[in-house]
Amino acid sequence: MDAGGWIGMGTGLAGLGAAIFASVQASAARTQADAAKRQASSAEDAAASARRQAVAAEEQMELLRQQGAGEALRRHEEDGPVFEVETAEWYFSSQRVADVTVRMVSGPLATVAVQVVGDNVYGLIGSTRDYDTVPEQVFRGLAPGALIEVQVAVEWNATSPLNLCLQFECIDETDPRRIWKRSRTAVAAERPEPSTVDRVGRLRPSDRRP
Repeated sequence: MDAGGWIGMGTGLAGLGAAIFASVQASAARTQADAAKRQASSAEDAAASARRQAVAAEEQMELLRQQGAGEALRRHEEDGPVFEVETAEWYFSSQRVADVTVRMVSGPLATVAVQVVGDNVYGLIGSTRDYDTVPEQVFRGLAPGALIEVQVAVEWNATSPLNLCLQFECIDETDPRRIWKRSRTAVAAERPEPSTVDRVGRLRPSDRRP
């Protein structure tokens, strides 16, 4: 083979080698790119998993906070005062009046503001001398067993029995931050009138001399 042939063969081999090298490099680059993609995908999956875990942890904490708040509210309500209606009756004076007595059954030493609402209700009577009404009455230093007595001015032609809704705002006197709201319904019937004999002033059997 002459010199030109050897030169041509050498050039061909050099080109083949360059092509093989370029192919190997391209393959290595693709492998590296694929590995980078896998790493990126894995990183994204890890980040997404971390975000999901963070959200789940926050939701769990919020649930615990709500449960704790609900438990605290339940205890607060259980600590508050309990009221029961003892008596409720209405009668005519210079206007129609309902007398209501409520007992504080349990609870802390408290200041209690009382309001009354209902159909045909004018309000609480502040003074029986002139029957002026007030929006609320306040009772201080109430302890379990204490009686709350209020008089309510109502329409003279209101239907009997009267349904009176008593609303209480109670403040713990040892901790004014503790406040409760309570309500009780009093059904007031008409007060029995004295018997005819008593009204005309006749002697009852117990009043007669022996």
